[in-house]
Amino acid sequence: MKGREPMNVTILNMSDDTNKGDFAILENTVRLTRARWPEAVVRVLNVDYDQQFIDREDKFRRLKSTGVAHYGSFFPKVHSGRRKCLELIRALAHGIFSIWILLAACLGGKKAGSLMPGSKKQSFSAISEADLVLMKGGSYIFAFGGIGQVLYIYRMLLALMIALILKKRVIVLGQSIGPIKGWPARYLAGACLARCEKIVLRENISYEYLITHFQIPEEKLEVWPDLVFWNDKPPAKLPPSESRHKIRIGFTFRQWAFPEEETGAGRRRLARDYEAVMVGLIERLAAESREVSVILHTLEDRAISDRIVSKAAAVRYYNQDYSVGELKSIYSDLDILIGTRTHSCIFALSVGTPVVAVAYQKHKGFGIMEMVEEGAFVEDIYNFRGDKVLAIIEQIINDYPCLKNAVETRVNRLNAEISDKFSSL
Repeated sequence: MKGREPMNVTILNMSDDTNKGDFAILENTVRLTRARWPEAVVRVLNVDYDQQFIDREDKFRRLKSTGVAHYGSFFPKVHSGRRKCLELIRALAHGIFSIWILLAACLGGKKAGSLMPGSKKQSFSAISEADLVLMKGGSYIFAFGGIGQVLYIYRMLLALMIALILKKRVIVLGQSIGPIKGWPARYLAGACLARCEKIVLRENISYEYLITHFQIPEEKLEVWPDLVFWNDKPPAKLPPSESRHKIRIGFTFRQWAFPEEETGAGRRRLARDYEAVMVGLIERLAAESREVSVILHTLEDRAISDRIVSKAAAVRYYNQDYSVGELKSIYSDLDILIGTRTHSCIFALSVGTPVVAVAYQKHKGFGIMEMVEEGAFVEDIYNFRGDKVLAIIEQIINDYPCLKNAVETRVNRLNAEISDKFSSL
């Protein structure tokens, strides 16, 4: 008797494995998939880079270690801040070609892959041969208005549209969604999401947003913890610090453009204020004999981290390209993390470290931290004040054993919840 064919699972919208939050979501999605279907063939589609870039020896080293096949984008990003005319031409070419792919899929179904060039043929086959398509978690389904944002959300949803045209079983997994402004972006997102089998959100704010603004039926929606909370093994511990009697406080930063501020002058002012408050916090804590560390959570934040560290004295700077496990080990050795990168806060919470999250996107910042309850405090980056953060730090220190225990208990429950819910897919 012939054996059953292995399950084919394709994961959409991988970006860059130097972004440790993005990679941790993907890595846990792959590990959970393999736990659910041990014989599954798992493939990953990139949303930002073409096959030529992906195949470079110096790129995606961490993803290659997972053993999954990795294929290029149908519409790779072109923005680099240089040669704007050339970027525009490339964007138009990619856009026209992507529309041709959609039309070919509508008319030819799975057979449309034979009409495509080699690299795109592989990407198309990864979708056309899939038994299940998972749209990787994160917070990339949004648009702040304008033509550029319509193009952005079109790129983010393009592979999903192909999967829906080919009538694949599609589950949107672990998303924060919104805000989505402007009718073209809203129509596009609403039409795609309404056709998915299931939409798994990672916080209640997005859940209410889809019900209120897009009328997505409640039976299609579920709320799970962010997949990064899931651990199947604890991280290795760092060697004990000789100065462990000091309160150890860590910081992560993010280069944020403040897109919800209407004016360029206002955006620049908010960015300056954010950096100034962070420098002031570090200096104040160092003056109080706290041991302060700055952690480069992702290489994208090196410039702002370097600037802040250069202005503040007595800072330990973790500035290398760390693995997810190494970062969790660093966070586990802290008493408190003041984290702007949302996933740095999740990494810290997953190893029992209380956090003060600086929310730059309210859906994921406030929504995800609410799931942890005690031991996860949130401040709005648009109204960021050092005195409020210092007061929270003192509150955490004064009630530290209780809060740390609450974090560990709650995260263990979230971990078990993820395992249970994924096993039901």
